[in-house]
Amino acid sequence: MILVTGGTGLIGSHLLFSLTQDKKYKVRAIYRNAHSLEKVKQLFVRLSPQGAEYFSTIEWVAADLSNLPELEKAFVGVTFVFHCAGYISFVPQDFDKLIQINVQGTANMVNLSLDFGVKKFCYVSSVATLSALPHVPIDEENDWNSEENNTDYAISKHGGEMEVWRASQEGLPVLIVNPSVVLGAGFYQSGSGLLFKKVADGLKYYPTGGTGFVAVADVVRAMVQLQFSEVVGQQFVLNNQNLTYQMLFGKIAQALGVKAPHKKISHLQLRCLARLDGICSFLGLKKRALTLSAADALGLMTSYNGNKIKDFVDFQYTNLDEEILEICAKYPL
Repeated sequence: MILVTGGTGLIGSHLLFSLTQDKKYKVRAIYRNAHSLEKVKQLFVRLSPQGAEYFSTIEWVAADLSNLPELEKAFVGVTFVFHCAGYISFVPQDFDKLIQINVQGTANMVNLSLDFGVKKFCYVSSVATLSALPHVPIDEENDWNSEENNTDYAISKHGGEMEVWRASQEGLPVLIVNPSVVLGAGFYQSGSGLLFKKVADGLKYYPTGGTGFVAVADVVRAMVQLQFSEVVGQQFVLNNQNLTYQMLFGKIAQALGVKAPHKKISHLQLRCLARLDGICSFLGLKKRALTLSAADALGLMTSYNGNKIKDFVDFQYTNLDEEILEICAKYPL
């Protein structure tokens, strides 16, 4: 039995779709909100004519990462775990929630994996936990740097990684994957899906920075290959291509048949807007939407190297342009 957390999110839902196509896998997935299950089912149907059939094979279990009795029930008979669940926020007020879900929730998952004798545990982290070096693409050798101006999200994901490595020392076979920005179909109201929605809605401005991007299909394929291989105790950056936001928006716009963003907004302008946004938030006029760290992420170029996985399993990234076309073809215009 395979247990998947975060099965109603972008990576988790695409992972479930992949696993359910192979009849040899029995799949159980954790969920918290029953309403989100319908969204996953719709994604399955959008991805395949047999999508509803694949979805029906999943054993869904209602559980919260902080509720140990619920989690214990989900672990009965489980041999492999994909821990995709996590909370993403860059709002300072969400720090405690980030720690509760991304650190304590992961601690509960690895502790139960040890208790139930799980054969292998795959944790989905983030490139946010890797420190940057000037003019050098970031890879697995870029250790966490506590002296950097790390976001609360990065701190929480690093804490989750530490729980996984702690469990590894206690005998749990583990893997960690650190995807860059994950692009995929089906979730256009949140995360990277908003990039497609904004362009489709007529976005006019583009930031001057850029980052690494990877298709969700590649992330899922990498996770499955690594999980069912002999590889243990390793960490892998998953990144296909480094692009500026202007380049990415241009590719999305072309695929959607809409006008690409054509007005540049500089790093300095973004930081000014972030400060103004912070003042408005402090005065209670609005919820914080743009932090200084987010302004830096949008205004500066950060590159990643995702080639390590090729040395461990037979893996090649797909053509990102073709993946963007596929995602846009499924966009509900």
